[in-house]
Amino acid sequence: MPLNIMQRLLPGWGVTYGPSGDGPFPAIMLLHGSEGAWAGWSHRDAMLLAAHGFLAFPMATQAAVMPGTPGILSITRWIAAWRRLQPYVNSSSLTSV
Repeated sequence: MPLNIMQRLLPGWGVTYGPSGDGPFPAIMLLHGSEGAWAGWSHRDAMLLAAHGFLAFPMATQAAVMPGTPGILSITRWIAAWRRLQPYVNSSSLTSV
């Protein structure tokens, strides 16, 4: 069964996966371990969530962007990412998993 999802590029951030259309959508930001989005699992999970109507963003954490710095995660970067998602998001439903 094919998934009816759309990949959207967020320049400088990566990609999101979500339903087709303009939104707004309920959003989930996937923050997965120190490897962040680069392990592949976050992208797989994001596609599954997108198939159920969510805009899902597998975000690379700072520890993943800066190898050798485990545990150093910037809340400032997360806030900036939330702001970047705003054009697509139903703001009353923002969730982080």
